[in-house]
Parts: sequence; C-alpha cells; structure tokens
Amino acid sequence: MEISAKVQLSPDTYRFTFKFNDPEWLMGLPLANHMIFFMPAQGEGQDPVARKYTPVSPMTQKGTIDYVIKCYPNCEEFPNGGKMGHYLKTKEVGDKIKMEGPVGRATYKGNGLFKIKTKSDKNVTKIGLLAGGSGITPLFSVMDALYRGKDSTVTQCTMIYSNKTEADILIREQLDAINADASAPHLKVTHTLTRAAEDVAAENVTRGRVNIEMLRSSGFPEPAEDLGIMICGPKGFNEACKALLLANGYTESMLV
Repeated sequence: MEISAKVQLSPDTYRFTFKFNDPEWLMGLPLANHMIFFMPAQGEGQDPVARKYTPVSPMTQKGTIDYVIKCYPNCEEFPNGGKMGHYLKTKEVGDKIKMEGPVGRATYKGNGLFKIKTKSDKNVTKIGLLAGGSGITPLFSVMDALYRGKDSTVTQCTMIYSNKTEADILIREQLDAINADASAPHLKVTHTLTRAAEDVAAENVTRGRVNIEMLRSSGFPEPAEDLGIMICGPKGFNEACKALLLANGYTESMLV
C-alpha cells in the first residue's frame, strides 16, 4: 500500500496513513486483527522482516487507513533498535509497503460476541483490557468500536495501559477523550507508568506494574463467566498479567 501521509507524533512515534486504490473503500479489517508489514532483506546475509500492526482508524473511515507506529531507538532492550520501525522511519509519502492480512487469534464481532480461533465463541457483557506499550492498538480498536457504536450489550469495559513514562503513551488523546466522556461512564482507561521520575497529575494516571490492587482500584471487572479479557504487549508483560489473573480468581475461559 502507498503512504499518503506521515506525521511525527513524538521523537520516536509516527502516524502513517496509507491510501486505498478507491477512495470509497473501507478497510474491512476485523476488530482486534492485524496486518503483517514486510521489510525486504537489507543486505547480503540479511533476512526479510515481518511485523504485525493494528490500525487506529475507525472501521468507517473511507479511502485510507491509519497506523501509529513506535520506531524504537537503540537502547538497552533494543541494542539495534526496532528493525521494522527504523525501516518505516525512512519511508516517505509516495513509498509503498508490502502488507498481508488480516491475521489475529480473536475478533470482536459486536454485541458482546468474540470469535476465537482456538476456543469456542464467547458472549460477554464485561470486557477487561490490559495493554503494554505498542500493544495498545488492537485493544484500542475494541474500545473505540464500543464507544463509536454505542454497543449497549457491553455494560463495562475497563482498560489498564502500562508504559515506562508519559511520553511513551500512544494515542493518549483518543483514549483520554473516551475516558472523560460522561455519556460513556462504562468505558474507563487507567494509565500506569513503570519508570516515571516525574509526579503524575492526571486523575487516571498511576505508577507501578500491573497488580491486583491496581485492578481493583481501576474498576477492572471481577471474575465472571460473562467477562472477556484481552492482553496485548511485550511477552514478559503478557505472561505476568496472565499469571496475575490466574492467581486471583480469573480463569483461562475468561481470556480471549
């Protein structure tokens, strides 16, 4: 697909807009699913790179599709930076990126129904979302759809979004707008920061890694058969969140 716009949102984060061949086309990507981006081999002995990304644009947007992508710089965790991010950072309007999809293990179909590849379909009235870093995008797509579609089947959706610092929070404006909308009191977002040196002033920002006290204070749904929980972030974050949930009364059947 061809890049039609590229906007720098922070020192290491960009919003890429890709255009369809027809300005009337909709993206048609199932909620919480991803597209695979491909980077060709960059030299002799190098392998091609593939990464999954989920758009942040609404399903009703015509003609284009938006992705917010963090282009990780060289650091202790990523000594060579993020390969795909560095590649995308060099791309400009008019360049094309090879994509394939959609892919994903779970899809939210609306009206409280999750389609899950490795499990039976699950009907829910409450949703819990645990996001870490750039794992926010598929979970945001679900909350944004609940918000825009006024999905009355789901009576509670609570998100905890973990980042190192406030500067690392992606799509914060959209998330905080949903959280602050008095017409949608059942949709709540709490940010938690694991390495913030500064004091946090916003009411929906806390500190520390996700723990059971944080779940309770944020209003995260209690264990129930009509609860669906989605976790998306780095491997360590996903494993820690799953272990926390299973140790505190939540079950595998609640994880989608």
